[in-house]
Amino acid sequence: MGHLFHSRFSERARGAAIIVHKDVAFESSSVVSDPDGRYVIVQGKLQNTPVVLASIYAPTWDDDKFMSKIFSNIPNAADHHIIIGGDFNQVQDLDLDRSSTSQSSLSKATSMLKFHADQLGLSDPWRTMYPHTKAFSFFSHVLQSRSLRSKMQ
Repeated sequence: MGHLFHSRFSERARGAAIIVHKDVAFESSSVVSDPDGRYVIVQGKLQNTPVVLASIYAPTWDDDKFMSKIFSNIPNAADHHIIIGGDFNQVQDLDLDRSSTSQSSLSKATSMLKFHADQLGLSDPWRTMYPHTKAFSFFSHVLQSRSLRSKMQ
């Protein structure tokens, strides 16, 4: 096995992980693991290139402080390549990313996510490749609606 970094809250709730294959040259220098199982952030060198790897499992409610906390643990993008994945539980565009919407504006958490992503030069690879496509990765039985949840990289 290669490298495994994780944060776990309980056996049945939350959790984030990063797995680096054993054949990939990776050396970690610091790990920030959330005690609530919401994120793990690893700083190190991937084939001698400084990187930050982060896996996020954001709350389902509007929590802009959580987004600020995440990004306060990510070092300067000028010094590192940054790869972030996981489930942000947010939509970036109300028209494209929801099948129906009663929401008239983006949540505070989404606004905070967009702000930090812009500051670090991050983008959603799927949305970059398909800027006008409606496609959904989540269905809410309660709301009877579909949405595309954000992934950053």
